[in-house]
Amino acid sequence: FTRFIAVDPSIGGTTSLDWSAAGSFNQRAMAALWQMKALGWPINGSRDSWRFAIMYVLGTNDNAQGTTQAAFTARGNSFISSVRGIGCTADIFVATSTMLNGVVNTALQAAQAALIDNNNGIYTLGSMDSLTGANRQFDDTHLSLTGEDNWAAICSTTFQNHY
Repeated sequence: FTRFIAVDPSIGGTTSLDWSAAGSFNQRAMAALWQMKALGWPINGSRDSWRFAIMYVLGTNDNAQGTTQAAFTARGNSFISSVRGIGCTADIFVATSTMLNGVVNTALQAAQAALIDNNNGIYTLGSMDSLTGANRQFDDTHLSLTGEDNWAAICSTTFQNHY
């Protein structure tokens, strides 16, 4: 493809609730998709030399707020239903991202894995939680510049292998 558009709906400090149908950022995501559709961009996944995908990279703040596995799965499915409900059939890639102060949340990792449905265009993006040590800043939560580079490489490899 000559052009690849990836949309990562995560914004620092937000949780899965914020992006679910009940959340304050859900309508922003839908408005962005409607605008893309109005511009003739391929929210159905591809057109000509374009490819569009959504990156769902949430979990760290859910870990901090004590979000349960069931709540995260329900909220993730709510976001996916919102996207599909406006006719967006683009692939959605879900990251494993829960690390907070060097500790991962296995319940949230399971919730993220539960969102994966290859038959419906929902795939694993890879594990941000696998990036430890020099990949993290002093707080052992946020990615360092090295971690950002390594996360970009994981994403790039995922997309290259998928497409």
